[in-house]
Amino acid sequence: MEIPMNTFSMNIAITISHAYVPYAYTLLLSLPAHDSAKFQVYVLHRDLTDEDCNVLSSLSKLYDIHVHFICVPVSFSEAFTDTSAPAETCFRLCLPALLPDTLDRILYLEADMIATASLMPLYTLDFAGKKAACTTDASGNISASVLLLNLPLLHDTPDYPSVFRHALADSFDVHNIFRTSICREDLLLLDSLEYNLSATAAFSQYGLHAATLPDNVRLLHYTGEKPWHGDHLHNDLESLWWNYAKKSPYYPALLEQTIKGMILGTNVITYISNIQKEHRQLTAIVDQYQTLLEKLS
Repeated sequence: MEIPMNTFSMNIAITISHAYVPYAYTLLLSLPAHDSAKFQVYVLHRDLTDEDCNVLSSLSKLYDIHVHFICVPVSFSEAFTDTSAPAETCFRLCLPALLPDTLDRILYLEADMIATASLMPLYTLDFAGKKAACTTDASGNISASVLLLNLPLLHDTPDYPSVFRHALADSFDVHNIFRTSICREDLLLLDSLEYNLSATAAFSQYGLHAATLPDNVRLLHYTGEKPWHGDHLHNDLESLWWNYAKKSPYYPALLEQTIKGMILGTNVITYISNIQKEHRQLTAIVDQYQTLLEKLS
């Protein structure tokens, strides 16, 4: 297979653990499907094996994707050991300190996303002097799930580990730390429906399906329950994720994991049982009113 050599480079960052390598691989597969670019992918981690690195690096044999691994120093990673979430979720906050000084910008993406359209409009965004671009959550709060970082303006951030320990001591999560580390006035706010659309919300709130996903949705985020979690109610937007997952060497293991969850899980059965119970209760109430109406008539 001849790999196209693109002249435009797009710097991408992900922060993952060993367990998240299959999902990161799927995310990376989605990128060249929508953009002709040389993807320089920087992977921040603390526990990837040689095999993990080899599999991710093998993407360069199929696509113009070049993976660079940065093992996060203990002085940084230990700052996150007291968090309820995996430390890797906080590594995005270390990007300005650990990335090469030669980079001018980088796009950070959470690994449980896929690109559904070109990211070029986002990546080439004019910062207009701002330090970063990001989306907001459903409550209007700053979200750190998608970050376009203006690196030259962020390299002077103070001692990261001490800042993080102080913030985590106040029970801040990664999004709160990001909100407090950069003033809102220094941020460009992106359209969350375009660049960080929750697949769950897209289906349940907006009634969207795989075939009707608007063209302006560029990043689909599988928040909450994941396509690879078997024991939950699924929707057809997950098929977009599986279209890329089936091209990955992890596909058989992902299928086995998902099917096992469907067979052994109890969440869906409990959900259906609760609906059936509620149906019986409502039916009994309707029957009571029907009997009362018959007596009154």
